[in-house]
Amino acid sequence: MSKEFKTFLNETKQYLSEASTADATYTEMAICVAYNKKLNHKDPIKAAGISPSNWKKVSKSLQNTGTAVVNDSKLSNVGGVMIHSGAGSSKTKYPKPASDTTPKTDLYGSNKFRFSLKKSGDSGKGAQLMSAKSGEANGVIVGAIKHYEKNEKQNIANDKEFKEIFKILNDKMLKASRNDLNVEVSKGKGDFKKWYVSKASGRADEIKKILNDKSIKDSDIEKHMKDELGLLGATSMVKGDNIIDPKAQISRNELDAYFADYMEGGVKVGDVTVSKKYLKSVDKKDLAGPALKAQVADLIKTSMDTLDWQNTISNWFSNNKSLKKWVVYEAASGMYKFTGKAIGGSDYAGPITAVANKMLVFHNKGVKKLEGVHKWSMANANLCDKVSVSFKGSGRSKYPKLGLAASYDLEKDFDTILNEEYDMLKQRMLQEGFFSNIKDKIVNTVKGFYENVIKRVMDKLIEYAQKGISAILYVLGLQISGYTVIKTPEW
Repeated sequence: MSKEFKTFLNETKQYLSEASTADATYTEMAICVAYNKKLNHKDPIKAAGISPSNWKKVSKSLQNTGTAVVNDSKLSNVGGVMIHSGAGSSKTKYPKPASDTTPKTDLYGSNKFRFSLKKSGDSGKGAQLMSAKSGEANGVIVGAIKHYEKNEKQNIANDKEFKEIFKILNDKMLKASRNDLNVEVSKGKGDFKKWYVSKASGRADEIKKILNDKSIKDSDIEKHMKDELGLLGATSMVKGDNIIDPKAQISRNELDAYFADYMEGGVKVGDVTVSKKYLKSVDKKDLAGPALKAQVADLIKTSMDTLDWQNTISNWFSNNKSLKKWVVYEAASGMYKFTGKAIGGSDYAGPITAVANKMLVFHNKGVKKLEGVHKWSMANANLCDKVSVSFKGSGRSKYPKLGLAASYDLEKDFDTILNEEYDMLKQRMLQEGFFSNIKDKIVNTVKGFYENVIKRVMDKLIEYAQKGISAILYVLGLQISGYTVIKTPEW
């Protein structure tokens, strides 16, 4: 196919699409004016909110279609006037970058009759339920979740899959408390990385031995070593583009051995060595103060950043059939998009006219179907072909390393938990003569402090999960980044 012919095809498709959209707009106008004429309005065009210049563009054949639709008994009494709104705009409540302000309502009469107009047999742009503009799909997912929470009446804290999510979180946090109580996180990772890529670690020689290739540059081996650390989470996450050969990539167990060499002796916690130097850097009179609190926040955040629990909750969204009908409803109605609120059980008839509450399907000879958007959506959940959800940080927290948001007083709860456990830890220290033999007692005492904090944080998260999906994601400092595919109906 020649370049010129491709250009011709693209221009033709664009022209047809624009022509189809224009026809849809003019048909909306024709129906409004025909209805107002039927009710004997003195100026039916002005009453519909249509300018004389736009009305001149409405062909005679479309005017005839408008008359045929209005004469159908289904539209006998839908308000004292019919107003055209399809070319208007209304402020969107969707999170950025969504910016589309086109109403879902194409024309409306009374509050109970706000029509989304579709032509029978149409498969073009006007037949779609959802705009393809940036951020719209994410906004539809956000709105659908709100509708789901309000109407399904399900306590997610008791949901089998959500219980698995909390179990993963709890296990990860406990594992971190037992195995990662080692160094100040940011400084420790940087120091370890410098040591690891140096000759002192011996790792470079080991890689050369595995690959048995003398032509590999030392600089490439160093990049390989930095990437293998990142892929295991020992340093900042990386894509792994610099891995020379997977067979030379270090495993977690192998890395632990290097880590033990790096620490050069000290106190064992689980299977990881705790640096004496680090312990000495913490004031013995305030062992569980800012330094340990910061580590607790770090280990919880590290656990929350892991992908396995996020993948579990993503799968829950993707496989939730009840959620999909609300995806279709939000795409068709724009309820959350224009009101910022969830549907209250029946089609919306409030003051915001941009929200559609009736699906009107027509053909040239009249009305094919008139049905409430809510009822229609509940019966057409199968149109939601795909729901994909991932997460991003909300940036709302005063604990940027913990990811806990201010809403629901969770930050206050976290402070309270830490301070209470700290007071109990100090009491145990004094009662047991802790400072007389710090090396022998630090492991179990500090581990107990960590695990008690974690247990109480988990209990608090489960408590907030009882308030809904949005609540638990918010307090975890997470925002939905969703995408959905909605098939075009056969109107």
